[in-house]
Amino acid sequence: MAIQDTNSQNAQEALRRAKFKFSGRQKIIVSRKWGFTKFSRTDYVQWKSENRIMSDGVNAKIDWACKAKN
Repeated sequence: MAIQDTNSQNAQEALRRAKFKFSGRQKIIVSRKWGFTKFSRTDYVQWKSENRIMSDGVNAKIDWACKAKN
C-alpha cells in the first residue's frame, strides 16, 4: 500500500484490524525508501530541495551534473 507519511498511522491501524480477517501471519513493513524510488527518504528530501531530482514517470532520476554546476 503506497500512502503519504501523514496517513501512515491510520494505514497501520487499518492493516492491523484487517489481519484479524485473514488466517496466518501478516507483517507490516515501513520502507526506508521514498515511494517507488531507489533513494532513501533523507536523500530524496535533500536532493528535492536542491532541485537535483527529475521526474521519470513513476520513478525519479537524479541530475548528477547539477552538483558540478554549483
